[in-house]
Amino acid sequence: MKELENFLNALDIDNDYHNKIFECEEFEKIYTKINLNQFRKIKRQIYWLSLLIYRICTVNYVENINDNVNVEKQNIKLERDSFIIFHPIGNVSSELCKQFKNNFIYPSLISSLCRQIIEQICLIQEIENSNIDERKIIEASIESYNKQIGAKTLNIEYLNSNNKGLLKIFNNKTTYGKLANKWDYGFMYNFFSGDIHTISQIDKLIPFSKSYTFYEIYLKCVLALLKECLIEVNKYNKYSEIDLDKLNSIEFINIKGNKK
Repeated sequence: MKELENFLNALDIDNDYHNKIFECEEFEKIYTKINLNQFRKIKRQIYWLSLLIYRICTVNYVENINDNVNVEKQNIKLERDSFIIFHPIGNVSSELCKQFKNNFIYPSLISSLCRQIIEQICLIQEIENSNIDERKIIEASIESYNKQIGAKTLNIEYLNSNNKGLLKIFNNKTTYGKLANKWDYGFMYNFFSGDIHTISQIDKLIPFSKSYTFYEIYLKCVLALLKECLIEVNKYNKYSEIDLDKLNSIEFINIKGNKK
């Protein structure tokens, strides 16, 4: 097969050859895609809810910068919420919005984005519960971003080297999986990690009186997670008014708890 030789020589992608291999849409959908045309209503709900979260994050992120920039001294005061809430969740909600604008989605990509949302929600809640110094959070955030882009590290000595990324701000050794269990997102974290994939497990999320397909349940989980994300983000929203009571008109499944 010529793929091996092309790999060894790092040749350019042959679009005609690629399209020929993947020309059978129906076959590919069996394994990798969800056809959102079958789920138009919930597709639109996920799109608009993710866009709402993105707008809240963007408005607050930009306004935080505008409020804290000092043009005369050419400096800016950095705020914790921009680093742990508005920037990371804004990025993820932006990507979700773009994905659900399409007619097809790849569950593996959506699951990865949902895991990031759970991780960020749990990180926020753990920080609030631990009363971490704001300076420590900001410096750890900068350190994490510097490593991500290959910039020079700050070599901050008081961060916990036993943890990864922003988790270094905590004195005890922890992981996002442990935080997900602590804050009642353990079942969903495993679900979006691929550890829970059988209907016998997933039906714990849905009342037995109702009958749903796997992908219906999957999309309902995404929608319910976005609702939880919106509620969490809105706690720190200072620049736009959101009437969360209107969410009560929509039926969401319960994704909290480990469902043991």
